[in-house]
Amino acid sequence: MNTPEDGFHAPLPKELAPLFPNYQILSLIAKGGMGSVYHAIQTSLEREIAVKILPVEFGKDPEFCKGFEAEAKAMAKLNHPNLISVYDFGEVDGMLFIAMEYVPGQSLHDACNGCAVDPAEVIRLMTGICQGLAHAHGHGILHRDIKPGNILLDSSRQPKVGDFGLARPLDVQVQDGETIFGTPGYTAPEVLEHPLTVDQRADIFSLGVLLHELLTGQLPDSDPRPPSAISQCDPRFDAVVRRATHPSPTQRYPSASEMADALQKIAITAGPKVMRTPSPAPPRPALARRHSKQSSKNNGGGMLVGLILVAAVAAAFLFRDEIFNKPATSPSPLPVVGQAKEPVIPVPIVPDPSSVEPEPIVSAPEPSKPNPVVEPVVPNPSPLMPEPNTEPGALGAVTPAPPKFDVDSFLAHARSVMIGRCGNEVVKHDEALKKNLSNFQGDALKLMKENLPENFHAAGKRELEEFVTRRQADGNRMGEELQRPLKFKKYLVELHQEHQTKEAQIDKELASVFAEPQKTYLYGLGIKIKALRGADDPAAAERIEAEVDRVTASPDYFPSLMLAAKKK
Repeated sequence: MNTPEDGFHAPLPKELAPLFPNYQILSLIAKGGMGSVYHAIQTSLEREIAVKILPVEFGKDPEFCKGFEAEAKAMAKLNHPNLISVYDFGEVDGMLFIAMEYVPGQSLHDACNGCAVDPAEVIRLMTGICQGLAHAHGHGILHRDIKPGNILLDSSRQPKVGDFGLARPLDVQVQDGETIFGTPGYTAPEVLEHPLTVDQRADIFSLGVLLHELLTGQLPDSDPRPPSAISQCDPRFDAVVRRATHPSPTQRYPSASEMADALQKIAITAGPKVMRTPSPAPPRPALARRHSKQSSKNNGGGMLVGLILVAAVAAAFLFRDEIFNKPATSPSPLPVVGQAKEPVIPVPIVPDPSSVEPEPIVSAPEPSKPNPVVEPVVPNPSPLMPEPNTEPGALGAVTPAPPKFDVDSFLAHARSVMIGRCGNEVVKHDEALKKNLSNFQGDALKLMKENLPENFHAAGKRELEEFVTRRQADGNRMGEELQRPLKFKKYLVELHQEHQTKEAQIDKELASVFAEPQKTYLYGLGIKIKALRGADDPAAAERIEAEVDRVTASPDYFPSLMLAAKKK
């Protein structure tokens, strides 16, 4: 049951049977590159459970094992009908595992499928979710990743909060320089701007986003209008969403239970429901279309935010949406209206290098309305008013203000964080290049012995060693062509071309590894650009925009940055 390098191969239930004498492994529920989940029976108690198995390589990482154990212990402390229970965890045959409650249903994300849900059903679902989360908060556990994909529905459509892999005790704060995880669109602004001050009110913010999404089928980032303006639901929902998602934590509900009480008041006094066709969202500014909206200030402690649609590899052991997507007993569908939308995947949020002591949180301004389009009026040029000379140093030229923000340090740190995420793959890439060059040298020696007279073997070997030494100094690259006199030997030219092809494949494999970090990098730059624009630092924003253009213009630019950073 060794894990191949090209991905995790889920063991068959019969292979796991001797490793789990206390469990009867029935079937594979789901599998992916980060593990597999099985339907099983805990024989001693005759109860159904779900067992998650992770690849062997995760068990070899001490930090990963520590985080995995923290996840299991955090969830094991909780006992609530709206929370998934954890029964056991450990390691067998080098593989980490966790045994948990079996939920024969599907995720809230799959059940809603991006559509608006009946308001009465929203109240029922959100009340259960709030109560479960209040129980977790009461036991000192902050979830940190509330979203539809982490809410499971059992066969009776009761919501259960899962995926406590990002959980953290409330009394344990983020350390300076620590990588922060979350899901853009659901993550509270203080998680990005002041991570050292985060408490349970960050989860309240995510609950408010979830409430807005269930009522409208859209995230507030996609359409910031109040829910009643989008789906014609009860206007009292607007106040709940507004308070829960307030940029300042002090203005939100102090607890999840109080938010549940506010929803129950709407349920008790609600009149007949009238659902109309949702009104279209107003046009959004170009920058908001280009980057996911997050409240962010340039206060010297801004955050580089991870890209949306990237799987968070450092939290790979979490209960991802894939785990319970295939229900054993399908629950009755939720009453929904509206159109489906694309799912949102969790991503890492990377701290800014300039992060220092937290500053007071300032409420973000309401989203600005787009300015009306006005046709420009071009006056006729006057011969008495010459065009201003904008050449640098010319009389009357306007000198742009220099950046206030330290862009160079910001970019350097962002790149180092990205290389840290795929450093092991870079090492494998370097070793593959070295092996490829070594194989070329060995094959070339054999060919020369076969094709050269014996008295020329020593000279040929010396010439080959000189070539290999130069290639080693160039990062074990094969080079564009052989040098004299090797280039005059056709069999060596053909061999060189063969190993060039292998080198290109090695580079291609590394490029695929860099794809997600590149998206993360671009997304983070977008967030910083938005913050600098809001902080009236256009010069710094333009410099970072230039970096975005360089990354998007050339497929080789970002990989070259990562490799250069690794060499340093």
